Amino acid sequence: MFRPRAHRITLLAATIGVAALGLGATTATQAAQAAESTAAVPVKIMPLGASMTYGTGSTTGNGYREVLRQQLTGAGVSIDYVGSLKSGTTDDPENEGHGGYRIDQVAAGAENWLATYTPDVVLLAAGTNDTLQNYDLPNAPARLSALIDEILAARPGVTLVVGTLQPSGNAANDAEVDEFNAAAKTLVEQKIADGTDGLHLADLNAVLNSSDLTSDGIHPNDGGYSKIAGAWFEALEPILAATGD
Repeated sequence: MFRPRAHRITLLAATIGVAALGLGATTATQAAQAAESTAAVPVKIMPLGASMTYGTGSTTGNGYREVLRQQLTGAGVSIDYVGSLKSGTTDDPENEGHGGYRIDQVAAGAENWLATYTPDVVLLAAGTNDTLQNYDLPNAPARLSALIDEILAARPGVTLVVGTLQPSGNAANDAEVDEFNAAAKTLVEQKIADGTDGLHLADLNAVLNSSDLTSDGIHPNDGGYSKIAGAWFEALEPILAATGD
């Protein structure tokens, strides 16, 4: 059962607190009941980014979110998507996918969204609109780095998974995407090597090609979104395995 670090601490505290009431079989039973109650709390996941996060291009409007929810549920993980926006036909439509937003625009709202919805996990996919708008691209990786730091500081104990940018139907834009992704991978890997806790990378770009895009050459189609869901899940799987039942 997946529990972010904050959930695992709460679970441990609940077990210790019950154990302090006394010794013996009754205490053990109470501790087990407390643990089960805490473990049943859904993991709050905030999908954070732009139109791809919102689900633009998918026939249901769900994007990757419903497929990922089904994958996590199948792995025994109860989740609850959180955010100020709702999109798609899913019963769990909340997200923070703001169409057209660049990294700086996501960063401008991130602290408030995190404080309001208190996610345990953030799935961050930001930067596509920086490349499409050709917005100060030399400094785009630095803006991503600052956004990562902002999220981790605003929500201590959060698990943050950073996604690379998906390809497009434009060769010139893809060159910019590739350059950005290389820098993003390097900075995430360096932060992890420097001891940043709770930070992970999902290589969304690696699982997609031009056939996974809609006719606009920007947004994934249903097949592309399914692949993105798989990449998020693959990034989360080591966390799932590490937490145990």
